[in-house]
Amino acid sequence: MLVNLLVIIVIIVIYDVNSFMIDHIKSIRSLSLSLSLSPSSSSSSSSSSSSSSSSSLSQPYTSLLNGKWVKLICGASNQDIPLIRNLCTIYTIAGVDCIDLSADPAVTEAAREGVNTGIKNFLNNEIDKIPYLMISVNDDEDPHFRKAQFNPNICPSDCKRPCEKVCPALAIPSIEKLSLANVNEGVISSKCYGCGRCVPICPYGFINTTSHFVDTNTINKAFSLNKVEAIEIHTQYGHDNHFLKLWSSIGEDVLQSSKVIAISFPFMNDDTLPYLNKLFTIMSNHPKYELFQGIHIWQTDGRPMSGDIGKGTTHACTQLASYILQNKKLHDKLDFNNGKHFIQLAGGTNDYTSTLVKNENLHLAKGFGGYAFGGYARKEINQHLQLLEDKYPGSKIEDYPIEFEKCLHIAKKLIATVKE
Repeated sequence: MLVNLLVIIVIIVIYDVNSFMIDHIKSIRSLSLSLSLSPSSSSSSSSSSSSSSSSSLSQPYTSLLNGKWVKLICGASNQDIPLIRNLCTIYTIAGVDCIDLSADPAVTEAAREGVNTGIKNFLNNEIDKIPYLMISVNDDEDPHFRKAQFNPNICPSDCKRPCEKVCPALAIPSIEKLSLANVNEGVISSKCYGCGRCVPICPYGFINTTSHFVDTNTINKAFSLNKVEAIEIHTQYGHDNHFLKLWSSIGEDVLQSSKVIAISFPFMNDDTLPYLNKLFTIMSNHPKYELFQGIHIWQTDGRPMSGDIGKGTTHACTQLASYILQNKKLHDKLDFNNGKHFIQLAGGTNDYTSTLVKNENLHLAKGFGGYAFGGYARKEINQHLQLLEDKYPGSKIEDYPIEFEKCLHIAKKLIATVKE
């Protein structure tokens, strides 16, 4: 009789334990991201200890949890291969968590080479410090996916060329360089990332832009070949049908392999919150969505491609982030408390952004993940790299110690505004 009673008690205990594990397995899986960030590496097993600290997680995910994620934006249209390769080396050493790129396969290859150089030669092959490589794509026309162009031969000889002075990418060469190169294009297409500042400043209206789209085959191939770990989709209100079409076309490889799916969006007035809710509904209704074991980042693109202009540009992105994080309805939909959804600032970010964030206590909000730096992060370093490239085409920054130290100092100074 006593033996039978003990058997019944054991069965009840086992049942309760199993029920507890089933009820909590989803939340455990959401926090058990892969330790290995290298595309060629397999995921390691998560610890069964409930006291496992955030140090056992990957550096990028730990950074998100602590609100100290930093992404380098190379530019969705930037195809300057030598520049991108060297930028990725410098910012990998400086400690970024992610690098955002054009989906051009040549660009992702250059970026991977730059990252590997930083990890192997300067970070002792510490794989937990490998930043995610992210490709940017668009669901419809978007300023990040355009190139400026004009014919310099029709420009008046006495033009003061304000376009050349205002270009942050050094994509508009001087008359002297154009003559030496013997070309008929006023903009170096590979360097242009679509900021558009040259268009309104031309006194003759000669400059226009052309848009481009990233096809889904390029996206799927990047993931199926393990070239990247993350994707960012640029969208805005009114693009929901285009977003649905793109999302429906993204294959199983993307959802199965990506560690991050990011959505970049501007402020859309009263339509902002309903539109984001609609986007997440579209994503979560994808028939293969259950394969996705990564995280969602919602990028507040406050004042696009403007961070290098001045400190004041950063207000737009922090205001948009506050608007999102303070809205309880959106919290209920996306659940910024579960470690799966994070807000990340972009569009006007610079070395003043983290100060503003702390002044407004935005970093204390649940779901605040961190920062993305684009034009500001590239501009000063770009000047050093371009001088080097002009003298020694195809040069690798690590082979020139003086320039290397200058660039690394600039990068570390910016990263320190967030990490330290």
